Amino acid sequence: MDTREIIETLKNYYWERSHVGLEGEEYKPELDALENCAFFAVLKTLSKEELEEAKWMLYDHLMPLTFMVFKALEPDKYNVYIKNESISNLLKRFENKKSKRVVESRKEILRRYPYQDYTIQKKIIKAFLSSNSVADREWAAIEADRRWDKSFVDSIKSAYEKKATEKVAITYIRNLPIEDVKANEESLVMLSRTEFCIRMKDNADHYIHKYDLSIFEYLYVKARIGKKPDLTDIQVERRFFRHIYIFAQKALMQVDGDYTSITQIPWLRRALWALGELGYRDLVMKFLEFNKWVVNSFVYDSKIALFSYAQRWISDNYFPNILISESIDWNKILSKIETITHPRSIKIDSLKDLDEYDDLPPNVIETLSDFM
Repeated sequence: MDTREIIETLKNYYWERSHVGLEGEEYKPELDALENCAFFAVLKTLSKEELEEAKWMLYDHLMPLTFMVFKALEPDKYNVYIKNESISNLLKRFENKKSKRVVESRKEILRRYPYQDYTIQKKIIKAFLSSNSVADREWAAIEADRRWDKSFVDSIKSAYEKKATEKVAITYIRNLPIEDVKANEESLVMLSRTEFCIRMKDNADHYIHKYDLSIFEYLYVKARIGKKPDLTDIQVERRFFRHIYIFAQKALMQVDGDYTSITQIPWLRRALWALGELGYRDLVMKFLEFNKWVVNSFVYDSKIALFSYAQRWISDNYFPNILISESIDWNKILSKIETITHPRSIKIDSLKDLDEYDDLPPNVIETLSDFM
């Protein structure tokens, strides 16, 4: 058999392992270990010239077979697990971008990482924090936060200066000296205002007000710092469901992304965790009642139906007079708005000081926010 016949035979064997799904979708098979061994044994019998020919026959067609051909041509290059190689040598190759062994060194280092002692783990974390790869630095930032040591300070600062990402910023906020965190307040808050408020726990209320945290973020911060909210139970409950109502309205208008489910509401899961930590059991049970009613009220075929039902439940249970309420002192609210000269976010937050705020229907809050 010549090279073409050999490759065609392997291709046919591979595709005969495929099958067709219920909807006509063709599934690519996976060869088992024995078949992989047999395929590779066949390829090893080919000369370098024949392998080059086979490479172009398969190129960008059958990736598993293509990879086998490449591995047969250059076995050392595709030997991912470097046996008996010390971590220090792997780190040298990883840090030397001209070594051409960065990818396999990274994979081997990460494979061994959990089994190293803390001294070696710290070296690995520092090496990855200095990497040019954002993914490497973010992985290392998470590990540094979990296994914090003062020796990481300079490496975290350097990683943050290279590219300030949320994961690096969170480690920076949680672990660096408070003076450094305050000095970089503006950029850090843009990446994680909740973590910033948590770090400033002795003065958290000031920063919660300053950065106008949503009720979900507010509850999460309070749970993390171990303090009860400065709100009554009914205020927490109304604001919690009003936040969901306003999100549903934005979703229906396709504002801030294409959402299709209640579970996609930003911070909802963390807010539910916070409610549990803060002891709001009845509110969590009410949310489960709400979610069950929404899910069971219609056939899942339209996000319009989903969010419309969500709004209906909330308005029926909390804001029956959804358009206007005679009990609200509108003159007081309007005069409050007119005397405010702060940025829009502070204006909305200032309204929360009014006694009437918790009686305002969510669509009214949303309308007022549009004019402020």
